[in-house]
Amino acid sequence: MDDFQQPEETTIQTEEVAVIVKDAVDSVVGPTLQYDHSKVQHWINTIVETSMKKLTALNKPFKFIVNCLIMRRTGAGLHLASSTVWDITSDNLYLYKEESNKYLYCITTVYWTQI
Repeated sequence: MDDFQQPEETTIQTEEVAVIVKDAVDSVVGPTLQYDHSKVQHWINTIVETSMKKLTALNKPFKFIVNCLIMRRTGAGLHLASSTVWDITSDNLYLYKEESNKYLYCITTVYWTQI
């Protein structure tokens, strides 16, 4: 084993997070879901809570931050940026953009840092 490689039980693969987030988003936002301002907060809460529940169920020594943005597609520009300072050998992020829906944007980001 490489000196810089950590045991699997103390790492999280980006692919694990990708499956969790995609499943959470897909359970709420499909390609035909129309934007409804009165329901957006519920959709966001469901995506974030479902993601967090499944991430913590991995039982790995990490702290998680889950962000979700839902915005009506109107032709306006949408720009996001993040900046982090962390341990590149254990901490990471994953960003998922649901792009099949023509009525709204849904962007979910998960950050994880080792405890």
